Amino acid sequence: FRSKYNINPYVIAAIIVRESSVRTRVISKTGDYGLMQINLKAHRRKIRSPEDLFNPEINIALGTKIFADCLKHSKSLRSSLIRYSGGNKTMAKRVLRTLRELER
Repeated sequence: FRSKYNINPYVIAAIIVRESSVRTRVISKTGDYGLMQINLKAHRRKIRSPEDLFNPEINIALGTKIFADCLKHSKSLRSSLIRYSGGNKTMAKRVLRTLRELER
């Protein structure tokens, strides 16, 4: 992640922990799939099949790309996490807390 998108891998790990509790086959009530809880409706054109989002490699690669785009359009890590999570400030706060724990 660091080489392709210049993102701290612990940030991606913290997103995965908070978004899906590291469960590959989880679907949220709002249609978010897999480890990084990618919203199917918002990103449908980027995937071949919803089943692909249960593949950890595909999910993490796409989720990281989506997050990298959020970073480009945000002024801070916190605001990019809020953008990534569809405006969920609580999720962003939890990801930042998990990030601090992982970096210890």
